[in-house]
Amino acid sequence: MLATSAPFPQFFDKDGSPLDSGSLYFGVANQNPETNPITVYWDALGTQPIAQPVRTLNGVVVRNGTPAIVYAAGNYSLNVRDQRGRLLFYASDSASYSNDLLVQTQLAQLISDLSNSVDPLKGDAMIASKRILLGGALATTIHAINEYRRIDPVIDFGVPTDGVTDCTPTIQAMITSLAAAGVSADIVFPPHDYKCLAPASETGDPRSYASAVIWRGLKNCRIRGMKGTRFIQGPGSAGAPEYSLFRAEMCTNVEWCHFDADGSGINTQGIGAARSNFMYVCNHDLDTKADLAYPNTGIHVHHIGLNNFGGGVCSATRTEAGFPYPLVTKGVSVHDIVGTNINGQNHFVSMTYTEAIWCKNNDIKNPLTLTAQIGNYMFDMSAGAVNALIENNYGIGFTGGAKAETHTGAGVANNEDRISQNAVFFNNTFEQIGDPITLIFPGAGGGAFAGIKLNGINHKALHNTITGRTTNVSTGGLYQGIYLTSTAVNLVETKLVAHDNDVKSTVIGINHDSPLDTLHRFACDITNNKVRDTFIPATPIAGNDGTGIIASRNALVRGNDIYRTARSAILLQTPDQTFVRENYAYDCASSNNPTIAAKVVYAQSGGGAVGYFEFVDNVISDSRGGTAAAYGYFFEAGTTYTNSYGFVPGRTSGLLTGIAFDKYLAAQGRTYSISGSLTLPREFYSTGIPSGTAPWNALAWRVGDRALIQTPVVGSPKAWVCTVAGTPGTWVSEGNL
Repeated sequence: MLATSAPFPQFFDKDGSPLDSGSLYFGVANQNPETNPITVYWDALGTQPIAQPVRTLNGVVVRNGTPAIVYAAGNYSLNVRDQRGRLLFYASDSASYSNDLLVQTQLAQLISDLSNSVDPLKGDAMIASKRILLGGALATTIHAINEYRRIDPVIDFGVPTDGVTDCTPTIQAMITSLAAAGVSADIVFPPHDYKCLAPASETGDPRSYASAVIWRGLKNCRIRGMKGTRFIQGPGSAGAPEYSLFRAEMCTNVEWCHFDADGSGINTQGIGAARSNFMYVCNHDLDTKADLAYPNTGIHVHHIGLNNFGGGVCSATRTEAGFPYPLVTKGVSVHDIVGTNINGQNHFVSMTYTEAIWCKNNDIKNPLTLTAQIGNYMFDMSAGAVNALIENNYGIGFTGGAKAETHTGAGVANNEDRISQNAVFFNNTFEQIGDPITLIFPGAGGGAFAGIKLNGINHKALHNTITGRTTNVSTGGLYQGIYLTSTAVNLVETKLVAHDNDVKSTVIGINHDSPLDTLHRFACDITNNKVRDTFIPATPIAGNDGTGIIASRNALVRGNDIYRTARSAILLQTPDQTFVRENYAYDCASSNNPTIAAKVVYAQSGGGAVGYFEFVDNVISDSRGGTAAAYGYFFEAGTTYTNSYGFVPGRTSGLLTGIAFDKYLAAQGRTYSISGSLTLPREFYSTGIPSGTAPWNALAWRVGDRALIQTPVVGSPKAWVCTVAGTPGTWVSEGNL
């Protein structure tokens, strides 16, 4: 809305009444206007001069009795007299009170500044919408200080739009011009198809990392499309595996957004060298392996639709042995990407030697009809990746979900650990994860794929949902839901955390393996997770297949819910400072499967001596009746328990024999030497009476062992005592209640 104002200037007498029959004299500024008059006019064009003095009526200037406006060519002085000729006031300089004159002065200065082609802060530097000239030549008056010029590649550089002609040469010419001029640009591709082909060959590296469009040296640029903008990746040469549609080199604060990209023109389902990416983020020359002049800083990829690529946004940094520590990319964000069929051996997002990574709200769906081995993760934060937040993403059909990995044996002397640090995987959903053919790269622990793999310093997996592949699977699936390990020899200390995750349909639910934990301080926190439906593959990989949670040294396993595991709910491998507290196990293991020892919570040494561990307040429940697990806890034969351990029994129900715990293990701080059986008489609870069936015929009982009936009945025995050692031994009732 506009504020209203008086259309004509008003003049007043000394008593405040409108000036009637007054006289106005206009003259040279800062002089007496009556002796140094100037010409004033009735019109703005200056064609109708006024004879002075100018008369007033009822406070306004009048012409033939009609209110009017007086115009002056510039600054002026003014005398105002009443009808008796008395001076009412004198204004020496109209610039002190005339808004019109102020605006005119400022406008004149603006026009002068816009015409200035010498001062780098003026001229075209003041115009944000100046275009680059057609054909790639830069306008001669454009200065580097310009911010975000709007550029239309089709109009300004002649980029073809028929979806058939190769756009790579013209787009590359545009990039070269912008980078050379240091232009900060908003590059907007109109809604067309843009076909981009790889060069015929790239010499040097025999793998020929051929890329169609190389975005090199851009600063403060945005490359964006509109609804209907699509880049089509055409086929590379026969000798150009590792092909990519885009490559970013030496870019600073550059973003790609709001377009679609299709890689259907190349092989997207290849293994090994035959694979393709949407974008490489490079800190070294992919052919010569020499570092570039400076690393990428501020790479942002968002709101893009991807279809049929072997990989998404992947860093390309030297990780091979024999090279010094490479340059490091700083600041990468990948968010709001919707993709289908991103299923080559590269990953959707792979960042090595990168600091500050943010991936959010990406939705990638791979077809489950594919039956070939692939071997890719949705997210790979490895080999020097530092400070990564991976949150609220959804992926289906990958071999692995996400990992933060440490690279060993690197550097000039092949002895460097390039450690990943501070990766957080939060609230992601990975469905149908695993390989359809086999548990690829088989082998317990690190060799196999995982829903989430943490190997490095201070990584966390929080509130994620992981479901192993069950669709279109022959002998494959997902080996482990979450894998926590540390393989860096030079690592001083670390902590890995897995909290509030939901893991389903894997061989092992959560696997904590610390092969180097005697060399450094390695703590693992596995808390409040849900593990369901582990299975034993047709060709077993290891003896612990089907376990819910495996824990090693320096671990806290607390508050986890474990359902329907094929083997034990919890397995301790060579524990030391390992604490198993307040977990819940339901229908785990089974007494009728000969490959399973029917142990719900299983303390195992791995063949060596173990240190201090605790089982405290765990709950074990079984609803399967005759096929329920036989034991709640089992201490492996042939193991030397050389240190103190704690055993505080929790609640058990439904076990086949009811053997829930041994009271001699309840005392904290005592040291035992156990080799197959306890050396002291044992006391335990049982739901049944001693007999010749399991577990009575499976253990070596000793004189003095005492079985208390868990639910005694009046008129029936309250307990049984072993009087003759053996298997099952001789048991005598202590008498009825």
